[in-house]
Amino acid sequence: MKSIDQSGRRHIDESSYAWKISAKLLERFQEKVLQDGAHPLLLIIPNEEILTEKENRSDQISKLLRNKAEEIGLDYLDMGPILRDQHQKDPAIPLYDGHWTVRGHEVAAESLFRTFEKLGWLQSRLEDQHPQG
Repeated sequence: MKSIDQSGRRHIDESSYAWKISAKLLERFQEKVLQDGAHPLLLIIPNEEILTEKENRSDQISKLLRNKAEEIGLDYLDMGPILRDQHQKDPAIPLYDGHWTVRGHEVAAESLFRTFEKLGWLQSRLEDQHPQG
C-alpha cells in the first residue's frame, strides 16, 4: 500500500519501492562511471519548498540520497543547505521561479567549482593538459 504525504505525493522512505529502485540506480551509475574511468558526482537538487517549509519532502529525499552516497562511497553535493544559506543572506534575489533563476544557476556553478577544487578534480585535469617539466 502506498502512503501519501501531506502534499498529496507518495511518501518515500528506505522501504518504498521507488527508493529501492533509486538506490540501485545510484549504485549502477557509480559503477558505470568508474568503469569508464571518470569521477562520479551526485548533485542533489531540491525543490523550492526548502526555502519556505521547515519539514519538506525534498529534505527527506536528500537525506536518503546522502546516506546512500556515503554508504557506497559516492561523492555528492547537496544544494539544499547552500541554497537555504544563500536565500537567508539575500532573500530579495530569487533563486527559483519554477526552476532555478539566473542567480540559482550562479550559486550552483560556484558550488560545483568549489566541490571540484576540493575533490582535486580541477588540478589533476590541468596537470594532464600541462605536465610539469
